[in-house]
Amino acid sequence: MPRLYFDYNATTPLAPSVREKLKFLLKQDLKNPSSVHTEGRAAREAVDAARGQLASLLDCLPDEIVFTSGATESNNWVFKSIFQNRPPRRNRIVTTSVEHSAVWFPLQKLKNQGVELVVIPVSSEGVLDMDALNRAVDDSTLLVSVMLTNNETGMVFPVAEIASKIRGRGAYFHTDAACALGKMPVSFRKLGVDFLSFSGTKFYAPKGVGGLLVHHGLSLSPLISGGKQQRGLRAGTENVEGIVALSEGLNFSLQDIEKEILRLYELRLKICEGLRQMSPKCLFHEGQDQLPGTLNVSFPGLSGQVLLARLDLEGVAASYGSACQSGTLEVSRALLGMGISEEEAESSIRLSFGKMTTEQDVENLLGIFKKIL
Repeated sequence: MPRLYFDYNATTPLAPSVREKLKFLLKQDLKNPSSVHTEGRAAREAVDAARGQLASLLDCLPDEIVFTSGATESNNWVFKSIFQNRPPRRNRIVTTSVEHSAVWFPLQKLKNQGVELVVIPVSSEGVLDMDALNRAVDDSTLLVSVMLTNNETGMVFPVAEIASKIRGRGAYFHTDAACALGKMPVSFRKLGVDFLSFSGTKFYAPKGVGGLLVHHGLSLSPLISGGKQQRGLRAGTENVEGIVALSEGLNFSLQDIEKEILRLYELRLKICEGLRQMSPKCLFHEGQDQLPGTLNVSFPGLSGQVLLARLDLEGVAASYGSACQSGTLEVSRALLGMGISEEEAESSIRLSFGKMTTEQDVENLLGIFKKIL
């Protein structure tokens, strides 16, 4: 039996159309898109076409997209630029207790540099304390950063609602949407945020390419200086093949997205029912608004790390929380941030799946769980 991949929230497989697109692009051997000769113009046309497609898919303007290496770079860029150019008396940053490491640790560094960091709690059901957030955003607030969906539990946060509540208070609003794009329809315009970070590796595109949406009229200080690429915002020759594959990956992920969401809900329900029958005491970390392709479950009395190792030996790839902390013995900071006990967090694993996951894959997964539980 082939190995079973249930770690889509870490990295999705390459879409078949992305793989074919990359083969075609590499065969073409596109040149530098900043060059003015015919070969350079061909590369520029490829980048511009990808930018246009992404803008259509994300409901933003083409010039609101800046290509980066991914959400980690995008997040760091936003935080550092806004902090360096902050106006007097605005020294507070508001975030949540369950943010990804790519948000959490850069903000901790700013805290060490004197920023007042206010962390809004999230309940065990994944509900953000909106009253606390509303109270925290005042005339001293520089930035609010709230993820669109949580990478470990799949819980969706009311980013558009938050944007409408804090609009007019003078604070910037950023969302890390890395785990949302490709898994649900996302409209930059309807969200109402100032900055949105994303990574292609989460929606069937290659690793190492992503972007930042910057609301029209806003500007950031360049994180990388040098040439005048991307309107001088990010120097360096653009990754033409990666950018084209990025747009193809998002296009692939959003095809028949509503039907796909329903299909994934059915697969998720099948996994939940099967695990409950095998382990009646297992605990699911669920919320009312949740991505269907993410399942975080705790098996009391078992070690999540040991369980993952046994799954791997049986041919299943899964995760112990965020991929950025896999390989360590640290308990999930996100689960602890939801008020879940350390013991429960230690016994938790994450299963995430997507467009290539079949019903047979789920049946095979449950068969392996039955063997090892």
